Amino acid sequence: MGGDPDDYLDQYYHKQTYMKAYAYALHPINGAHEWAKSGIEPVLPPIEKKMSARPKKNRRKAKDESKKKKPGQLSRVGLIMKCRVCGVEGHNKRRCPQQSINQAQNAHAEASNTLVVIIF
Repeated sequence: MGGDPDDYLDQYYHKQTYMKAYAYALHPINGAHEWAKSGIEPVLPPIEKKMSARPKKNRRKAKDESKKKKPGQLSRVGLIMKCRVCGVEGHNKRRCPQQSINQAQNAHAEASNTLVVIIF
């Protein structure tokens, strides 16, 4: 705007203010060996306390858990399997004989529903 930059500057940053602040000589103080002794004990720093942290998990091992398995993984010893398809104990959904029969019937039904178009 063509004005003097000093007009926009605060008095704190002017050279005259700096010269006024340091016009008087600063005399050093005497060393600690010349200070007057008092009967008061010196102030000590506060006692360091261990900060509380997130508590660790209590991980218990099951009696039948072997040492070869990963932590937290239980063995299947003594577990009775029950099928989700037919409800019979002794096998699971993967080995269910009823499911294999159902799959065969579904495959046969899909094959019979398939429309075969032959164009000559």
